[in-house]
Amino acid sequence: MRRTHFICTVEGCNRQHSAKGYCLMHWKRMKRNGHTTARTPEMRFWEKVNKTDTCWLWTASCGEYGYGQYGTGGKNYRAHRYAYEMTYGKIPDDMVLDHLCRNVKCVNPSHLEVVDVRENTVRGNTVKNKRDRLPVGVIRASKNRFRARKWFNGKSINLGYYWTPQEAHMAYILKEGKDVVI
Repeated sequence: MRRTHFICTVEGCNRQHSAKGYCLMHWKRMKRNGHTTARTPEMRFWEKVNKTDTCWLWTASCGEYGYGQYGTGGKNYRAHRYAYEMTYGKIPDDMVLDHLCRNVKCVNPSHLEVVDVRENTVRGNTVKNKRDRLPVGVIRASKNRFRARKWFNGKSINLGYYWTPQEAHMAYILKEGKDVVI
């Protein structure tokens, strides 16, 4: 008995039938998405966003400083820049985006403003400025840990590691024997 080979029921597809009238590619899409059409880069992007009452938070991969990362077409983008460019168009080469809400995970285009690098620095959006604002006796030990230290006779004395700069500064002050009022 000769076996008949059926083709996929999706219009324009000539692949061999695999399951439920679809070729393997269209069957997987139907199972995953509920439809057989390919997801556009924009559809994939917005699937990774949690829209709250205020900010639209990026829920996928984040880079070293907490900014969302998104890859499509063999290129990687910062998520907030991709969202802005989808909505308003290309960002000029000599300009950057400033988060007006101060939340680096936010991709809401209305929370982003195109500014020059100098203005972004003045607004305090740089890691250097964040580091410079640490209290006396406190240094950043890692991405989310802070170290209290004191200098004595030209040597650095470690006073411990803390979760917040305020805790580390408190340890520094207590080591000096000063009263602390919060």
